[in-house]
Amino acid sequence: MAYKAGTLPRKLCAGCYGGLELGFACGRGHSFDEAWLHGLIAEIVGSNRDTRTTDLRKGFAVDALQKLGRGKGRKREVDFALIESATGAMTHCIEAKWAGSGHCTPKTILRDIARLAVISAAHPASLCLFVLAGGKSAVGDLFQKAPLASPANRKHGLLHYPYDGGRSMFPLRVDGNNGSSLTMAQRKELVEYLPTLPRAVQTTLYAPSHVSTPNWQVHVWRVAAL
Repeated sequence: MAYKAGTLPRKLCAGCYGGLELGFACGRGHSFDEAWLHGLIAEIVGSNRDTRTTDLRKGFAVDALQKLGRGKGRKREVDFALIESATGAMTHCIEAKWAGSGHCTPKTILRDIARLAVISAAHPASLCLFVLAGGKSAVGDLFQKAPLASPANRKHGLLHYPYDGGRSMFPLRVDGNNGSSLTMAQRKELVEYLPTLPRAVQTTLYAPSHVSTPNWQVHVWRVAAL
């Protein structure tokens, strides 16, 4: 295995937070964006893997995400994947967003989480992770909007937040009495975008490496299909 259970999320939390603080101290805060975050993740994951047995792929196309009849367009990818060299099995996959970027909205986060849930259903042995980092205000603002905000009749929204050692279940589609906090338009978009849609997604927020964050927040969730 590339990592012992639970070590990669902890390394991502601590390493990305430390990289942001170092970059800011060196006067590089103006350069912070999703590409910067991806660079940190690639360095952390790449330097800790066993290069003899594991390949790190960036922009990795996953078969489970492809819809039949899509034509010759670009295949749907995850930001990062760890692949066993001998078997081709995917052990980890990662999606990441930088809060404050135009690419990071509740809508795009919903799409990333749904993609990870589809991969989790197809590859249950793979650890699917979502990384969200950025300025503390930018991260906090995201959780004021649905579906990230906690609905009045539900303890948690799409992502389990803030950290309390627990996990949350969020319905992605309606089955009988199983309601969903998604709008009809959101569900329709996911059904049209993905080849399949799991009944629900479970998210578990790992303990942040720093409780007091004067400038930044870095959070990592495990995403699993239900």
